[in-house]
Amino acid sequence: MPSSRHASAAVHPPYADMIVEAILALKDHRGSSNAAIFKYLESNFVGCNRSIMGTQLKAMLVQGKLHKCKASYMLPPELLLSQLVQASVKTPKKATPKKATPKKATPKKA
Repeated sequence: MPSSRHASAAVHPPYADMIVEAILALKDHRGSSNAAIFKYLESNFVGCNRSIMGTQLKAMLVQGKLHKCKASYMLPPELLLSQLVQASVKTPKKATPKKATPKKATPKKA
């Protein structure tokens, strides 16, 4: 007999990816708090769970993917650099040529 509670597939990326994206987007040099990270996840992804996020934060700390400073989470410097390099490679900026504006002829005073 099938149960009425089925585990549905998540409609968002893995929590580790979302957490890294949130920390990069918040751009706080002192780190991002648990509440700030969750608020970012709620506003940008559907179906986020605070307890699962907390578990993932602890797991990422153990794995060395995050550093904790007081009550804030930060990316380690080597991971931060690699994320910034990947972001710059994914979205290269196009050089827009500047249009030459013709100078207006001003009447000279005598």
